[in-house]
Amino acid sequence: MAKKLKIIDIKEKKDLEPMLVRDLSTLEEGMVLVGQQVPTDTGPLDILAVDSEGALVVMELKSVVDETHLMQGLRYYDWVVSHAAWIATAHKDKGIDPKEACRLLLVAPGFDEITKRIAKYISIPLELIDYECVELPDSSRDLLFRRVSIPDAPEPPKIYTMPEKLKIIQDDKVRALLGEVLESMKQEGIEARPIHGEWISCWYKNKRFMYLGCKKKFFVCEVLHADGDWSNRIRISTKKEWEDILKSEIHPACHRIAHGSQPGTVSDDSGVS
Repeated sequence: MAKKLKIIDIKEKKDLEPMLVRDLSTLEEGMVLVGQQVPTDTGPLDILAVDSEGALVVMELKSVVDETHLMQGLRYYDWVVSHAAWIATAHKDKGIDPKEACRLLLVAPGFDEITKRIAKYISIPLELIDYECVELPDSSRDLLFRRVSIPDAPEPPKIYTMPEKLKIIQDDKVRALLGEVLESMKQEGIEARPIHGEWISCWYKNKRFMYLGCKKKFFVCEVLHADGDWSNRIRISTKKEWEDILKSEIHPACHRIAHGSQPGTVSDDSGVS
């Protein structure tokens, strides 16, 4: 009768490392140990190995789920990349090719959601590997590994040029009006910067204080008030409507900025949508 494998909880990383280095081929065929607890300028690197292609492999081990795992691994990765040529020379018998891209392997019983979310934005060769320790029928212990899927990073939002923004407006008169508005603001020292989607952020004396948004038949305006709140979204389709908002909202905001009493903001991370 077949015996079930018993799952063993490894409490200490010092128990994990010897099991792993005993035979790195259980993790990946052709992987060879270069060093353990390798001294670096940010502390000892758990395992340094080389794969079958000659690429250096940085392994950072954890016996628990740890949200600092990725950052710690990246510090060791940076050190190894900076010293790859020296490492290859010092270990000529390992077949290290310093021109091959170095890899980073994080090994743990699991990974927190933040680590998995951030991992998709890391452009270096990165792998998340979780493990279970099992007790075999002869009472020996072994490790079972599973590579955690890292989803592809979403495409960054397209930032349209100013002419492309204007093309969003299908009404010829409104499109021409916004073109005049942008030119007149430029003459008044207001800088217009295209950002995500249909939006344009507007800056005066290095402070962002207004958004313009291009719609099919009109454009909209949001202005930052003295109390730090944004105005309601104001719809504009005629020159008179623009002149009214210029007088009641925009010029007063610029005046406050010039005299140091307008909050303004310094990034394009906003709530416009």
